[in-house]
Amino acid sequence: MSVFFAPSTDGRIWKADIYVRTAHADIIAIQSQVDYLVKFIKGRKDLCAHKIYVDDGCSGMTFNRPGFQGMMKDLRSKSADCVVVKDLPRLGRDIFEVAKLVDQVFPRLGVRFLSARDNVDSLLEYPLYGALLRKGGVAI
Repeated sequence: MSVFFAPSTDGRIWKADIYVRTAHADIIAIQSQVDYLVKFIKGRKDLCAHKIYVDDGCSGMTFNRPGFQGMMKDLRSKSADCVVVKDLPRLGRDIFEVAKLVDQVFPRLGVRFLSARDNVDSLLEYPLYGALLRKGGVAI
């Protein structure tokens, strides 16, 4: 486990929605993301997979995507309390909107956010800012 992910100390099990996206329809890339994230979740005692949301062939420049909107409905209804993505661009390509989701919207909903490859865990202080520092401040 990465040192960038918060350790589970209170025994809480987070109900994680898996979110995957590709800009161009590519079932192989979608399946690869799903496999990666299922393995990631299975390797953590504090997570259990709840549901998989897919946007295959959808631009990351907008959040008006069926899978994303379904996931948000799930989070607002408290059916799930965690979102797991492979990397930040899967959530979205507009860094300002992604930062607003991760640092403002998800916390208001009580949602934990994990980006497996970027070592982002919203249980840590300034999760997205820390990820950008580790990437050398490069826009994603």
